[in-house]
Amino acid sequence: MSVIRFLRNLGSVNGVAIVVVGAVGVWLAAGLVRDFAMWVDSWGWKPAAGVVTSTRYLPKDYLHEVNYRYEVNGERYSGEAYRRSERRPGDPVRVIYNPESPDESALQRSDLLGSEHFLHACYLVMMVAWLWTLVDELRVEVRQGRRSAAILRAEESALRAYFDGAEGEAVGSLEELRKVLEGAADEFMVGSPEYWRLARSELLCLGRLARLYRGAGREAQAEACVQAAFPRALSLAAYGPLDPPIEYSGHVYRYVEAADQLFAKRRYGRVGGQGA
Repeated sequence: MSVIRFLRNLGSVNGVAIVVVGAVGVWLAAGLVRDFAMWVDSWGWKPAAGVVTSTRYLPKDYLHEVNYRYEVNGERYSGEAYRRSERRPGDPVRVIYNPESPDESALQRSDLLGSEHFLHACYLVMMVAWLWTLVDELRVEVRQGRRSAAILRAEESALRAYFDGAEGEAVGSLEELRKVLEGAADEFMVGSPEYWRLARSELLCLGRLARLYRGAGREAQAEACVQAAFPRALSLAAYGPLDPPIEYSGHVYRYVEAADQLFAKRRYGRVGGQGA
């Protein structure tokens, strides 16, 4: 799939959504990678003695914000942590710090990977799943679009050969159309407009082949086409009346004959087809 075709099928709304979700996802992923790398690196951090400088209770989170300070090589640094239990200013605390960057510190290694990181990871997984689903749906749409275009070309070729060409050419074109149509309708919800169109096209293709085979004395092949067309006729009749109705397999011939007469009259101003 080319980039231009992908963007065309994407649409403006989905495109904006992908850009926004992608940007947020990159930001979350970058933060998770950075913090996880810091957590791994913290196994080499050094301990230092610290003291609580101030505390603040956060009622919405049921946590205490603890601010502390510590010294490394005579330099004073500060940090903050969040605790369930209350701490008081002046309480001693054990601090671990990054010897390569002493301003990076924590009271415990678990502070470097908290519950918010788990939530961010969940959000990231959901974003990736949504993007994957959207791209997969677009791939299905593109595949169906390509198949629909191939079906339209095959239908036009088969109709031209059936109404204007020699019998052998008509049979060959209809057999090609039969291969292209095989299973195409089943990719859509039964009863949907696209299902109806493809199922009817398959019914007409098989019926026209049956007429040609019967006209050439190839009764076994004609009967095989009729038997293959009849289930499609039943599925179509369940969602709308066929004119004329197909009540058993032999009625496929009269249905196709009526459709051929109507099509030839509309397109050519005459009645006819290879099987007429």
